[in-house]
Amino acid sequence: MRNVSEYGDQINEMSWAVGEVMATLSTLALDEKTLVIFLSDHGPHREICKEGGSSGIFKGGKGNFYEGGVRVPAIMRWTGVIPPGRVSSQVVSSMDLLPSLVSLVGGQLPNVHLDGENMLDKIFGKLELTDVNSGHFHKKDHDALKRDRALFFYCDNHLMAIRYKSFKVHFRTHPLASEEFILKNCPVAGVPTDTELHVEHYCNKTIQQEVPLLFNVEEDPGEMFALDWEDYQDISNEIQDILRKHQETLPEDLDGHGITSFDNTDMFVLPCCNKPYCICDFTSEPPCPAS
Repeated sequence: MRNVSEYGDQINEMSWAVGEVMATLSTLALDEKTLVIFLSDHGPHREICKEGGSSGIFKGGKGNFYEGGVRVPAIMRWTGVIPPGRVSSQVVSSMDLLPSLVSLVGGQLPNVHLDGENMLDKIFGKLELTDVNSGHFHKKDHDALKRDRALFFYCDNHLMAIRYKSFKVHFRTHPLASEEFILKNCPVAGVPTDTELHVEHYCNKTIQQEVPLLFNVEEDPGEMFALDWEDYQDISNEIQDILRKHQETLPEDLDGHGITSFDNTDMFVLPCCNKPYCICDFTSEPPCPAS
């Protein structure tokens, strides 16, 4: 019998770690005072076959902007506030975390334009803090998150796609791993021949679409059948208007690398486990010293 794969091992490790956090909250009687959010930052790393997970019915995965790369599960628990077993199919973004949590604790957001929205009061009903020490809240003015909210997907300065209502527009795309590539690198039961394969997510390798691709991702979540723009003039006009307003919010001093480039990463905000070198290789021996 084959041993548990690296992917399976990672799932078990993650499950254990989350369980430890949840158990600690319960032991300290903090369940009703703590909002727990569990989500992924991207879809599965399909280039390493079954070791990278599965995107199911969705096209793509880590490193591209098809639904398989950006649509991920999110789980939230707040005992006494979020009803157990509640399921929502509303469209939210990880960018919503900052404004949501700042609003929750009564803080002030910076005076800059943010693409994120306060998702907590829209999904769960407006939460109003009545006693910061007791952690008790009450709900009012329930308002479901609107589906006509637009989400913008970038790779460096390149606008890759827009999700709006039930539609997704791709202006640029990343090349996907071909069947030939998959068969070559995953020959035996989906086990990769090279576990060091890296996803091709470089922004200078994206493909500009002469005519942007339009999909209805609710009816066609696999993004298999591009729609004819001639049949969707109303949506086309709405998206163009949304894009124009969005572009007005962008800073004018973007350089050639773009605000999301790894070249522009501020090392000051990164965790550092072995000052002053800040090279966090936890597979090395000896392990990184405690800070």
